[in-house]
Amino acid sequence: MVTVRLLSIVGLVGMPRQGDDKPPGLKSGREQPDRGDARITQTEFLVDGCRVREALLNVEEIAPELKRKLVRPDGSLNPALFCVIEGQPAKQVYMDTPLGPDSVLLVAPVITGG
Repeated sequence: MVTVRLLSIVGLVGMPRQGDDKPPGLKSGREQPDRGDARITQTEFLVDGCRVREALLNVEEIAPELKRKLVRPDGSLNPALFCVIEGQPAKQVYMDTPLGPDSVLLVAPVITGG
């Protein structure tokens, strides 16, 4: 099983918050307080998947509220997100990147400033 960790900042991706009902396959969910009103939420899923795309589609099946928020209809990653596998830089992670049975896939919103 692959562990997929979804990070959300101030509910950007719409992850369930601590205490919300957890869908089947949800490993854990917790909020970490930040400065001011900002929240960082980490939600963890255990899913099957030998590639990034397959794992993310399986998360969308477990948590229907995430449908089309992770993977676009054309099969690409939502451009508002980036992925890291085992600390590998996001530029090197593609939707067809293979995952091992104990891989940890981190998905987080792209943070920009100006």
